[in-house]
Amino acid sequence: MLMTTPKTIFAAETFTRLWIHECMRTFGDRLVANEDRDWLKSYIISLINNKFHYDWSYEDMFTKRNIIFTDILRSDLDVHERPYEEVLDTKRLAKSLYDMLLEYNSKNLNNKMDLVFFEDAMCYISRITRTLRQKRGNCLLIGVSGCGKESYTTLSSFILKARFFKIRMTKNYRRETFKDEIKTLMKETGIDGKQVCFMLNDEQLNNELFLEDINSILNTGEINNLHKTEEIDMIMQNMVSIMQQLKRDQTKV
Repeated sequence: MLMTTPKTIFAAETFTRLWIHECMRTFGDRLVANEDRDWLKSYIISLINNKFHYDWSYEDMFTKRNIIFTDILRSDLDVHERPYEEVLDTKRLAKSLYDMLLEYNSKNLNNKMDLVFFEDAMCYISRITRTLRQKRGNCLLIGVSGCGKESYTTLSSFILKARFFKIRMTKNYRRETFKDEIKTLMKETGIDGKQVCFMLNDEQLNNELFLEDINSILNTGEINNLHKTEEIDMIMQNMVSIMQQLKRDQTKV
């Protein structure tokens, strides 16, 4: 909700719909059973009626429409200047996505994608971009093979001007190789300040320790004993100017 500004949220009703949207993203997207989702939606409507004092029904908010907030609509602006706003016309969202897909295909001739932006697809891409635009944003995409998870993530990364990175598995791929790639990504994001989307699918988890490393990154932002002492010293030297710009203390912690 803090990603919005008064320029795009100019009415109390719009802000309330934003609250509904963020509740569904924060809690609803974690639910796997339809009865649980229905309970959450009903509970949200009861809060709207009792606390916000709006006479809004379940059908008005969840059946007749999809509440979508995204920063995809203004693709002509710089990534950091795009407003996070409500989608009032899904045709406009579809056109914006098609324009970005055409741009992606023109720059990736050997990896073109042919996507159809039906309503659920637009909702999924909006959710992925919403997550990736946040610091250390991460999401778990669940679905059968071929349902579009990787394609949607690839396009979402392109929309946000982030480099899409995926492990290329070989028979000699080991945990040490995995850690070396994580080191490279951390240098690229932490020192060079580049935006990177790192995608890992279940077929690439040939070592259970990969999950331990990913869990450490999600919880603490680092992997214990990933860097050697001399590597840490080099990182410290490279971070001096960056920490000065951020006006932060130059410590290892």
